[in-house]
Amino acid sequence: MARDISRRQFFRFAGGRSSKSQIAPVSGAGDTPAVVRPPGAGKNASGFLAACDRCGRCLEACPFDAIVNLGPEFGNEENTPAMVLNESPCHWCASLDCVQACPTGALSYNPDGGVDPLAKAKLNLDACLAQQGILCDDCVVVCPTTAGALRLQDRTPRLLADRCVGCGLCAAYCPAEPNAISIQPVPPDNPDAE
Repeated sequence: MARDISRRQFFRFAGGRSSKSQIAPVSGAGDTPAVVRPPGAGKNASGFLAACDRCGRCLEACPFDAIVNLGPEFGNEENTPAMVLNESPCHWCASLDCVQACPTGALSYNPDGGVDPLAKAKLNLDACLAQQGILCDDCVVVCPTTAGALRLQDRTPRLLADRCVGCGLCAAYCPAEPNAISIQPVPPDNPDAE
C-alpha cells in the first residue's frame, strides 16, 4: 500500500540514504545512534563476527539501502554490516534479500524459518497524536509484522511487544513531535562476556 509521507519524513529518509558506506559513533553523551545488525544476525554477537567475512553482499542486496558498514572506530567490527534504524528503518522484506545474499551464514534463518527481532519499539502514549484526539494510525499501517505488533484499540495504538520485530518503520513514519515511538536495541547474547 503506497503511503504519502510528510516533508519531515522525506528528509529523515533522505538523510538515512546517503552514499556513505560506513558509519561511525557520534561523540557526545546520548548522541550515539542505536546500531543493530541486519536480519538473521541472531543474538550471538561473537558468532556473527566470526562468520561474517565483510563481503558487503547484504548491503548490495538491501533494496532500501538500510544496511551500512561500521567504520574503523568500531575496531574489530569495522566493515561489518549494521543498521541505524532511527536514520533508515528496515523494511522487513518478505524475501529478506540480505539473508539470502549472505554466503557465510552470518545472516541466516532460525531452525523455525524465521529470524530474531532486530530491536523493540517503545510507544510513548503521552506524545502520541491519537492519544491527543488527532486521527492518526500511521504506525499501525506501516507495521510489517504479519501478526500485527501495532493495533488500534479505541483509536489509540497498542503495542504488542512480543510480536515486534524492531524494524523501525513505525518510528520513521510517526508524525508526532517529539516522536511517540523509540526503537530499543535488543542486547545480544555474548557467551564470551564475563
